[in-house]
Amino acid sequence: MWEGFDGGLPNRLSASGCKAKEAARTLGLALALLRLEEKCAGDRKLCFPTTPALANASASPGTSWMSPRELLSHVWRDLAGRHHCETSSAEVLLDELLGAYSEPSRHYHTIEHIASLLLQLNDHGLAVADRDAVALAMLFHDVIYDPRRRDNEEKSATLARRRLSLLGFPDEVVAKVEHYILATQHAQHFETNDRDLSLLLDLDLSTLAAAPAEYRVYADAIRREYGDVPDELYRPARRRVLEGFLTRKRIYRTDDLHGLWEQRARANIAAEAAALA
Repeated sequence: MWEGFDGGLPNRLSASGCKAKEAARTLGLALALLRLEEKCAGDRKLCFPTTPALANASASPGTSWMSPRELLSHVWRDLAGRHHCETSSAEVLLDELLGAYSEPSRHYHTIEHIASLLLQLNDHGLAVADRDAVALAMLFHDVIYDPRRRDNEEKSATLARRRLSLLGFPDEVVAKVEHYILATQHAQHFETNDRDLSLLLDLDLSTLAAAPAEYRVYADAIRREYGDVPDELYRPARRRVLEGFLTRKRIYRTDDLHGLWEQRARANIAAEAAALA
């Protein structure tokens, strides 16, 4: 995620309950599964679809709709199982992931955010060459998140490398995951010819292209994560980050998502920047 009162990605919060099912199919990625009110999170199941790209063939019929926690767990267990990881060690790491993304100080960089990315990979990743590396990078890219620090991606990448190596993931996969996580800093002049990485970076910025109401929910969530920063410091710093995106020739690297999202993302960013003036 980007430094300086960042605004990484879309928390694809769904409409409450399984009524989200119809919306997810008709609205598509950018609007799918947006907005489960926080008050419902404790006592209602947030339903996320799985499809063959995310759910393996052994999944039971009852897993076709999952909560964000269930989806993250399902994807991790599938990855660990196919890479022949020792089960109890894999479960310990799953608990670590779930605990990190459930920290009470998080309002955007949460389990819902990770589940959203996994769903987007399913929608837009048909041409991905190394799906495992992309999915693992999604699972780990915000595992360490402290708004007061500027090295969250480095620490998350290091943790991913160490944990995945201990579990026996192939060296080339581990190295790629580490590189991908570091790239989610979204540095101004970062360039890559890796199509999988370009897609990952675009998906990690997809919230910028949400409908205006959902974008405001996202921006408010980012502000709450910096709740101890006074407005007189937060507002100019956040505005500088936003204006940095507006100066880019392209926000989205892949042609398909550039065509789908670029215009609306720029409108959302410009509106927030103006409100912070």
